[in-house]
Amino acid sequence: MFSELLIAFFTPLGVVGLLSLVGIVAFLDAMMFPFFPELFAIIVFLSGPDGGILWAIAIIATIATTESLGVSALYYIVEHIRVPERIKRIASKYVNILFVSDEKVVIMDRVVPVVPFIGAFISLCNWNYRKAITYNIIGCVAKYSFLLAFAGVLEYYFTSGIAGDVTLILVITIVACSVFINYVWDKRRKIYQLQ
Repeated sequence: MFSELLIAFFTPLGVVGLLSLVGIVAFLDAMMFPFFPELFAIIVFLSGPDGGILWAIAIIATIATTESLGVSALYYIVEHIRVPERIKRIASKYVNILFVSDEKVVIMDRVVPVVPFIGAFISLCNWNYRKAITYNIIGCVAKYSFLLAFAGVLEYYFTSGIAGDVTLILVITIVACSVFINYVWDKRRKIYQLQ
């Protein structure tokens, strides 16, 4: 498995190596394409030092920081290129069919990823950058606190292998729910465009 190769590569670098891995994955996820930082956060948490809460806080801080840097980098790029008005209208229409249609989309997207390239949407929809980044940080901290606490509780009661497997199933379930919700919203968007 690709994630195991990355873990094996970064583990000899110690805590800094593992945090770097999580940071790189979170940055790439926020900047370019889905890279499943949830999976890497859990694997790194379970394979890292027995730091418990301090180790979890270090992982959460790394992810919140690097994901915000990725969102900011994409925001900066989109702010400084000429984006056709048609693309801006499409982005705005897409966001308007969601449960919320302002910066709160960012916090919703941390729980259930429904908006790809959120940094671009912050720019295209003219959202308040500071508010959006604040929501991104709050969403990251809440999401990864829950995931790592869940993994920690499972690891306490079961072996590390079982804890990792159950937490992996949770992540897959979250991703599957996200795909389903995206499908439903896409259908809703198509109906909305026909009207």
